[in-house]
Amino acid sequence: MASAKGQTIRLAGLIDNTASITRHDPGFARVHMREMQEPPGVLTRGNLHRQAVTLAAQYFQQGWRDRSFW
Repeated sequence: MASAKGQTIRLAGLIDNTASITRHDPGFARVHMREMQEPPGVLTRGNLHRQAVTLAAQYFQQGWRDRSFW
């Protein structure tokens, strides 16, 4: 299992890529956001876990149809 620091780095990458993915590839964005909504069990120790899950929830609740969300 990756260290908490390693998991935080991976989650930071997922979060950072979100704006670009949702803006330029809406079809893949839904897949990407599902992965963030329920990150693999190995990413539960990172400091950004809650932020990734919250961002994904907001996307599905209000923004996936509205590209201006991002």
